[in-house]
Amino acid sequence: MRVVSVSCSYLKNCKKMILANQYLIVLTGRSVIILSKEKELIKQIDGLQYVYDGKLSPDGTKLLLISNGANFYMLSLESLEILWKSRLKEGKYCNLEGKGVWTLDGTRLCFIIFDQKTTQYKIRLYNALDPNDSYDETTLSKSHRIYEILTIPSQNAYVLLVQDILDIQFDLPSRPLKLLVYQSGISQEFVLHSKKGIPLGMDYQEYLNKLVIYTDEGTFSCNLNGDNISKISLDDSDRSSSLNPFAYYGMTQIKQIAVSQNGKYVLIASTYGFDVCDKNSGDVLFSKEY
Repeated sequence: MRVVSVSCSYLKNCKKMILANQYLIVLTGRSVIILSKEKELIKQIDGLQYVYDGKLSPDGTKLLLISNGANFYMLSLESLEILWKSRLKEGKYCNLEGKGVWTLDGTRLCFIIFDQKTTQYKIRLYNALDPNDSYDETTLSKSHRIYEILTIPSQNAYVLLVQDILDIQFDLPSRPLKLLVYQSGISQEFVLHSKKGIPLGMDYQEYLNKLVIYTDEGTFSCNLNGDNISKISLDDSDRSSSLNPFAYYGMTQIKQIAVSQNGKYVLIASTYGFDVCDKNSGDVLFSKEY
């Protein structure tokens, strides 16, 4: 395996990079920088507000840009123009917190909205072609805090990661995280019995068929129903496990893991640096500190 490091000045203020067809798209919060695969600048769009996340449409022709505030934008990956900008009607009293996805059929946009007046989370669906059209909305239980929402097309599922918000407000012992899974018209709730802590993010690894959940107390994987929980971030006492590629990460915080498309490698980004491990043997094949 050969790993090559290539400098790119456009990544200086990068908060997230998205691979979209023939483009590399860099989000800085205030700008969208569109690069070729050769890292050459194609276009830069400025004037955005707090845009740190984006989601590709199912057909790959558009990119939904989601701010931490009340704004959201639609970027065409064909014309490379912003098709429209929209804003939550509640303005400064509600925010998206960067949480939103396309519906599985690509016709609507699904947002998680936090209402500061009611301290409740809402699930709101907009028309992807005209966000100023009418929308559908569901208000969740007042005790639920939503940390992440995912769509998993291969499983025909939407997954929400939630926790009781009262634990944080009143400094109570934190309760286990929950998964709310909407799959093929059926809604189910699963409690992650063996895990507590404040979530930092969640993703789905197709090649593992697992959810990966990042928390302040470590990183772990599980099935969509919360079973088969496997801790990824290990304590120092577990360093002797030579067959686990995550064995020496006890003193670091894993920010992101991914499995390569050929299924041979595990890629790990942490507060320590970037590592590539052999998925089967656990051997570290490449390591670079920040």
